[in-house]
Amino acid sequence: MRFPLYPLSCLALLAGPAQAQIAYDVRPDLPSVRGATPNSVALPPAPTVGSDNCATAEALGSAVGTFGFDLTSATTGVEGQTSFTGGDCNYGCAEYGTGNVQVPGDVWFSWVAPATQRVRISTCTVSVADAKLAVYAGPACPTGTAALACSDDYHGSGGVGAYARDATVYFDATLGTTYLIQVGRGFSLFAGSGFIGSFTLEVGPIPRPNTLDDGTGIVSFSFGTTVGTGNCRMQRFGNVGSTVTVTGAEVSWGWLNQLNLVNGTPCVVAIWKDANDDGNPNDGILLQQVATTMQNVGTDTFVTIPFSPSVVVSGSYFIGVASQLISTLERPLTADNGLCDVQPDAAWYGVNTGVAYDVTNIAANTVPATRFGVNCQAQGTASYNGLYHLAWTIRSKVSTGTPTTSFCSGDVVGTNCLNCVSPQAANNGAPGRGCANSTPGSLGGLLTATGVAGASAGTDTWVLTASDITGPGLFFQSTGTTLIQFGDGQLCAAIGIIRMGVVFPVAGIASYPGGLTPNPIHIAGATAMGDTRHYQVWYRDAGLFMGGPSSFCSVATYNLTQGLTVVWGP
Repeated sequence: MRFPLYPLSCLALLAGPAQAQIAYDVRPDLPSVRGATPNSVALPPAPTVGSDNCATAEALGSAVGTFGFDLTSATTGVEGQTSFTGGDCNYGCAEYGTGNVQVPGDVWFSWVAPATQRVRISTCTVSVADAKLAVYAGPACPTGTAALACSDDYHGSGGVGAYARDATVYFDATLGTTYLIQVGRGFSLFAGSGFIGSFTLEVGPIPRPNTLDDGTGIVSFSFGTTVGTGNCRMQRFGNVGSTVTVTGAEVSWGWLNQLNLVNGTPCVVAIWKDANDDGNPNDGILLQQVATTMQNVGTDTFVTIPFSPSVVVSGSYFIGVASQLISTLERPLTADNGLCDVQPDAAWYGVNTGVAYDVTNIAANTVPATRFGVNCQAQGTASYNGLYHLAWTIRSKVSTGTPTTSFCSGDVVGTNCLNCVSPQAANNGAPGRGCANSTPGSLGGLLTATGVAGASAGTDTWVLTASDITGPGLFFQSTGTTLIQFGDGQLCAAIGIIRMGVVFPVAGIASYPGGLTPNPIHIAGATAMGDTRHYQVWYRDAGLFMGGPSSFCSVATYNLTQGLTVVWGP
């Protein structure tokens, strides 16, 4: 049965493999989920309508954008009526609160992937009523349970007004492969009339912005029933290949007038690097933690928690907020589940029963990091199928500047960092870094950038910083790239090299402009607006292998960071 359309409080559910108890309160004054129910105005007929017959699915080619569908006279076909994806319920096709997996009154489209990328198809903000979406491998029509992705009530959640009836699917497409898209009515219109609507189709990489919520918390959670239990909410940020400087976090605790939260309650704000960029924080590397307190609780406002110093991080990372429950009525984990653009792996939580949450070792807690939305039972019997697709009210504060793309990472075993000789078999670095150096436990040298890469004296504030290097660093620029095994590392910014300057590091860190030749980078590299240039740092590494008589890796006594590519602005 459906949950009633009035606020729920303290609904207990079993969540995750460790069966930690979850409770939540929802904001009582919101009539609907924002961003998913602007459905009072019908859209005009669109040029695409979909085919009532799967065998003659309307061809979209490889187009992306917004497409119309018309279900007003659509019948229910035989294909795709029992499909679901199984255990990963973020693509559940069962209607929220029911076990119905049918897609009645359906129409079909065919689409050929223009790239090997992640794809999002959604009716969020463009749908006019309760729709279902499913995707199948084509070109042949599906049979059985062959859905790649299926969604109904993507934002459905008990007690949130009129329910969000949008449908959103994510799947990984392969270049040139044909996919079949099925659009039909949701359960609320199971025996009702068809309608006209639209869906959007996007091809990734779909970015993970620094702000995932719209600034209004509408649901708050807690995990566990014991006072003193540590709760932690973690949000994923960052994109593989990008490097940012995170100056702090913005956090809010509770919606307007939410009760049972207390200003001054101790908490910790932490940032972790996703060690292998797989989107799972359990192997996260703690970069910094800040002891603070809950502030401005129950006001729906964000509080800035600065990181000192700022944290430079490449690729995927997580920011989390941990505290201990001060009462069984406290719901400190505030979230926004009325959003269209939140991917299903953005929000994670963790629990440590009876004690503070250990941010230094996520995997050591009673319930390690668990992707939110796993609270589901087998489809067909579900009374709650876990379709929470939300963002915690946590934001990443990133310094503004020219975006860069990282290249020449030393992490691929058998491909990168191949110059080592016995007794050191290999010296691969961590993702997004150069090859490991002689520092014990080295992850490799890291090159980052801050400021604006502007090709004039008035606009160039760009600074390159090499971290975790063992000796003087030569900053250089190139016009092209190729991979050359070079010393203990690899040279990739190898075509059209300009040597800009040498900087001696302090505590393993060197920045340019700096040293004896502190020219602005646009002057040192003679760049102009629109130029694409590549940067790397060569540095001295004369350390010995395991303290013995031989050099660390090869007979060479130098190494390199990974590289950065930038397009120069005016």
